[in-house]
Amino acid sequence: MEVTRHAHKRLRKRVGLPKSAIQNNARKALLYGITHAETTGGLHRYIDYLWHRYETANNVRVYCGSVYIFCGDTLVTVWPLPEKFRKRAQDLAKKKGGQENA
Repeated sequence: MEVTRHAHKRLRKRVGLPKSAIQNNARKALLYGITHAETTGGLHRYIDYLWHRYETANNVRVYCGSVYIFCGDTLVTVWPLPEKFRKRAQDLAKKKGGQENA
């Protein structure tokens, strides 16, 4: 698991993580995050938009109110999930059974 310098900065700024927690958070997002295939409706269309925006991305995960963009197992960047999709993401996380996601 790699975290690019850009993703490192974005995790610190947008998620508010300390340096020591970044690698662990990225690993959890990859393992427990909601996949593109598991989403529906507006959340699915938003993930589609991000998927096409980052052409090198082949793995997008929603985890703890943020969208993690991966290329293989390398974290490229992190975006905050818009407020209107957070309830749906929480419901999907509970359905998936991942308490790590909540």
